[in-house]
This record gives sequence, structure tokens and C-alpha cells, in this order.
Amino acid sequence: MHNFVAFFLWALAACTLWVGSFAEDQSGYVCLIDDPNPKQCDNFCRTELLRMLNEDAGGSGTGNTCDAKIREKLDSVADQQAKLEGQLHGVEAKLEGQLEEVQTKLEDQQTKMEAKLQESLTVLNKLEDSQAKLEIQLQAIVNQLQAVSNKIDDATVEIPDLVWMAQLGFQRIGTRYFRIETETESWDTAKRRCRINDHGNEGYFVSVASQKPAPFLKWGKGEPSDRYHEWNCVNTHDGHMWDYNCNNEIYFICQADNET
Repeated sequence: MHNFVAFFLWALAACTLWVGSFAEDQSGYVCLIDDPNPKQCDNFCRTELLRMLNEDAGGSGTGNTCDAKIREKLDSVADQQAKLEGQLHGVEAKLEGQLEEVQTKLEDQQTKMEAKLQESLTVLNKLEDSQAKLEIQLQAIVNQLQAVSNKIDDATVEIPDLVWMAQLGFQRIGTRYFRIETETESWDTAKRRCRINDHGNEGYFVSVASQKPAPFLKWGKGEPSDRYHEWNCVNTHDGHMWDYNCNNEIYFICQADNET
């Protein structure tokens, strides 16, 4: 619309300037500038304006055609862009689906691996517990075997002693072996009995077996009297100890071990 108005004004101005200057030979009339006649100029101006308007209208049609083609191209480009965007969205969705599927598979595999690892750790812990129990049981068996071996060794050593003690008339009383004599003897003969005397040191009674001082002396009243310094042996009577002459013959008890 703006172009048309400008063109119309331009045509009107041109018509005014050309009045009296142009003549159309074919029509046979002249529009003189010195004697302007509206009648003679109207036809000329009308003719020129119509021609120019027709030309402008033709140009406007061409412009509209170009605009239509441009719009058509733009629409085509927009359609192609929409198609590409749709395809792109489809590819993105497909890739996302594939990635999610791969991620799910990886997570499942990781879960399975963790479960297998936990199962292996559980089995390993059970094996370690079993090994510890077996070691304890094995140590107990070793201890039992050692105890049996010690008993066998003790029995091996004890059997000859038992045979010897049985032959000599010893009997077991508690954990020790004694022989209770039914005959009277002097100390020299029966020194295996209590084995306590003060032959070596007057008033100092020691055990013949261990050579240690007597750990227990329960003397009777007024004992030891050590009459004439000859009473160097010890006997028991009524639950008390008495010193006496070692040559006197009395009943005695012999012990098999060397302990006091």
C-alpha cells in the first residue's frame, strides 16, 4: 500500500510536469502548457496514470508471487526441520531406551556378581570357622594322645616298680606304697621305715631318703630326751613321737618312695 501511494504521487507529479510538453501523435490532439485545457489534458493524464498503475500492479503481482514462493520455501524448510526434529527425537528416544536397557543389564550383572561375592565370602567364613573348630579338635586330640603317651610312659616305668614292690610285699595306701611289717627289727634293719634319725647331727633329725629335715615332728611329753646321747632314732606311740635307742627292736613300716 505504501508503494502504491508513493507511485501514485510520483505519477501525478509527472503528469503535471508533462502537461503541455507531450503530444500524442496518434490521437491527433496536443495539450498546450500555455493554454491548458482540462478537457484536453484529462485524457492524457488519465491514459498515462492508467498505464503506470497497470505497470505497478504488474510489479506488485510479481512481488506477491515471490513472497508466495519464499513462503512456500520457508514452509518446506520448516516441514523438513520438523521432520528432522522428529527423527532426532526418535533417535534420542531410541538411544535413551538402549542406554537404559544397557544400564539395567549392567546393574543386574553387578547385583548378581555382588550376590556371588557375598555367597563366596559366606562360604569362606564357614570354611574358616570349620578350620578353627578342626584345629581346636585336633589340638584336643593331640593333648589326649600326649596324655595317653605320658600315661603309657608312666605305666612303663611304674610296671617294673609295681612288680618289684609287689614282690617285696608293698601295698598301695592312697597314692603311695607301704609295707607293714609284722616282725620287730632294729633301726639299721628297718631303716626303710620312717628314715628319720639324728646320727649325723645331734638333735637334728633328717630323712634317710631325701636327706632333708623332717617336715613333721609331733613329740610326746618330755621328748626328745636323748638319754645318754644314744637315743637317736624315732618311733611312734599313741600318736606321738619318741626318741629311742636305734638298737632296740620294734615293729616298723617301710615306704617304697624316697619322699619324707
